[in-house]
Amino acid sequence: MEAKKQAKKTELSINDYYNSLDTNEKKRAFREKVINTLDIQFMTFYDKMRKRNWNKLQESALKQILEEDAKGN
Repeated sequence: MEAKKQAKKTELSINDYYNSLDTNEKKRAFREKVINTLDIQFMTFYDKMRKRNWNKLQESALKQILEEDAKGN
Protein backbone atom coordinates (compact mmCIF):
# COMPACT_ATOMS: atom_id res chain seq x y z
CA MET A 1 0.00 0.00 0.00
CA GLU A 2 2.79 2.41 0.91
CA ALA A 3 4.54 1.76 -2.43
CA LYS A 4 1.37 2.75 -4.29
CA LYS A 5 1.17 6.01 -2.34
CA GLN A 6 4.81 6.78 -3.16
CA ALA A 7 4.25 5.97 -6.85
CA LYS A 8 1.18 8.21 -6.91
CA LYS A 9 3.19 11.01 -5.31
CA THR A 10 5.91 10.65 -7.95
CA GLU A 11 3.37 10.63 -10.76
CA LEU A 12 1.65 13.70 -9.40
CA SER A 13 4.93 15.57 -9.25
CA ILE A 14 5.65 14.68 -12.89
CA ASN A 15 2.28 16.06 -13.99
CA ASP A 16 2.59 19.05 -11.68
CA TYR A 17 6.05 19.82 -13.01
CA TYR A 18 4.93 19.59 -16.63
CA ASN A 19 1.89 21.79 -15.96
CA SER A 20 4.01 24.33 -14.10
CA LEU A 21 6.27 24.98 -17.09
CA ASP A 22 5.43 28.49 -18.17
CA THR A 23 6.10 28.31 -21.90
CA ASN A 24 5.22 25.90 -24.65
CA GLU A 25 8.90 25.77 -25.56
CA LYS A 26 9.82 24.49 -22.08
CA LYS A 27 6.99 21.95 -22.21
CA ARG A 28 8.14 20.78 -25.64
CA ALA A 29 11.75 20.42 -24.44
CA PHE A 30 10.67 18.42 -21.37
CA ARG A 31 8.32 16.26 -23.44
CA GLU A 32 11.03 15.54 -26.02
CA LYS A 33 13.52 14.65 -23.30
CA VAL A 34 11.04 12.20 -21.76
CA ILE A 35 10.09 10.71 -25.13
CA ASN A 36 13.72 10.21 -26.12
CA THR A 37 14.85 8.89 -22.74
CA LEU A 38 11.99 6.44 -22.36
CA ASP A 39 11.86 5.61 -26.08
CA ILE A 40 8.10 6.13 -26.24
CA GLN A 41 5.80 7.71 -28.81
CA PHE A 42 4.32 11.20 -28.58
CA MET A 43 0.81 9.88 -27.96
CA THR A 44 2.11 7.41 -25.37
CA PHE A 45 3.59 10.31 -23.41
CA TYR A 46 0.21 12.04 -23.18
CA ASP A 47 -1.61 8.79 -22.47
CA LYS A 48 0.74 8.03 -19.57
CA MET A 49 0.42 11.60 -18.29
CA ARG A 50 -3.36 11.41 -18.42
CA LYS A 51 -3.61 7.96 -16.85
CA ARG A 52 -0.61 8.45 -14.55
CA ASN A 53 0.53 5.06 -15.72
CA TRP A 54 4.33 4.98 -15.42
CA ASN A 55 6.13 1.75 -14.59
CA LYS A 56 8.92 1.70 -12.01
CA LEU A 57 11.75 2.00 -14.53
CA GLN A 58 10.04 4.91 -16.21
CA GLU A 59 9.41 6.59 -12.86
CA SER A 60 13.08 6.23 -12.01
CA ALA A 61 14.12 7.80 -15.32
CA LEU A 62 11.55 10.57 -14.91
CA LYS A 63 12.81 11.32 -11.42
CA GLN A 64 16.32 11.67 -12.84
CA ILE A 65 15.05 14.00 -15.59
CA LEU A 66 13.25 16.14 -13.00
CA GLU A 67 16.42 16.35 -10.89
CA GLU A 68 18.48 17.36 -13.95
CA ASP A 69 15.94 20.01 -14.89
CA ALA A 70 15.94 21.33 -11.32
CA LYS A 71 19.72 21.77 -11.61
CA GLY A 72 19.28 23.62 -14.88
CA ASN A 73 20.80 21.02 -17.22
